[in-house]
Amino acid sequence: MEEKLTTDAVGPDQINEIVARWTGIPVTRLRTTEKEKLLQMEKVLGAQVVGQKEAVTSVANAIRLQRSGLSNPGQPPSFLFCGPSGTGKTLLTKALAEFLFDDPKSMIRFDMSEYQERHSLSRMIGAPPGYVGHDAGGQLTEALRRRPFSILLFDECEKAAKEVLTVLLQLMDDGRITDGQGRVIDARNCIVVMTSNLGAEFLSRPNAPDGRIDPTTKELVMNALRNYFLPEFLNRISSIVIFNRLTKREIRKIVDVRLDEIQKRLLTNGRMVTIQLSAAVKDYLGSAGYSPAYGARPLARLIEKEVLNRLAVLILRGSIRDGEVARVVLEDGHIQVLPNHGESEGEEGGSGDGDSEMWDEEEDGEVAARELVNGEGGGEMDLYDD
Repeated sequence: MEEKLTTDAVGPDQINEIVARWTGIPVTRLRTTEKEKLLQMEKVLGAQVVGQKEAVTSVANAIRLQRSGLSNPGQPPSFLFCGPSGTGKTLLTKALAEFLFDDPKSMIRFDMSEYQERHSLSRMIGAPPGYVGHDAGGQLTEALRRRPFSILLFDECEKAAKEVLTVLLQLMDDGRITDGQGRVIDARNCIVVMTSNLGAEFLSRPNAPDGRIDPTTKELVMNALRNYFLPEFLNRISSIVIFNRLTKREIRKIVDVRLDEIQKRLLTNGRMVTIQLSAAVKDYLGSAGYSPAYGARPLARLIEKEVLNRLAVLILRGSIRDGEVARVVLEDGHIQVLPNHGESEGEEGGSGDGDSEMWDEEEDGEVAARELVNGEGGGEMDLYDD
């Protein structure tokens, strides 16, 4: 009996897939319950965002209130993330988008430094009738129209003009926004996340050894927020979260998270290479990549420079091939990626001099590393970029 390769019947699964594609509503939301998923929220988000238990818990509680119907249905959940640079504010937002909507692209980012002037409001909600660009629509309103189930990230919101902040206040208060043409856009299904650098001078001071922000510092940051934003603006925010400074121990954990992400990205891009790092290499990356001032940002650059650049050159030279293991070791205090196939000398592993010559091509290695990990249209690696 011949098996049918195609079917003429259209079932619920096919309809769900098409509707999800059109509306931006994830399939799981259409056909399954969220109960079990929401109960595991802290565990899932905490695995990606290291050292920010309080932040993850605050976000999870607010989302569960909304999903269970206990919060005001007309007000979308809203958060204000404050904290040192490189502690995971943007990462938590991206992880939340993927957790709730099964797609990291559901996070729509707005750099508020681009909205410092009064007239920039028309870029956000659209120009009124009779003005140039009236038919184009606003960046915020069109994004909500196309993808109502999304997370709106307003980065460095203190840089926005007061007129723009007034629109955000309306968005958080009423769950709707009016565009330049007078059309009301429903925003009740979105989630609003704002970041701020207000009070950063207090957060840069030494705190507890475990990286936690002490109550006095928290109050100083809150005072900085109160002195800048209107009371009604702060009162509309579901949760104001201050991120902790990362410790050396947490940076070491992030090494594993980072490498897991790189390995998955390699497989997604069709590179069947397994990266195998010794414990000494991981400890070295965790120690050398630690920065109290910049969080995990130096770690990302260090991994690219010490591991990915070298791995990319070896792969492009054929010294490491698809299906093989790339061994990364620490020799004399320096990271080395061991080739599996020699070049002209024909010796496996090559010579130290050959390796040192290889690393002189830093610029080519950086480009190759990005192509290797990101792939074509694969996006950038931006863990802990804020």
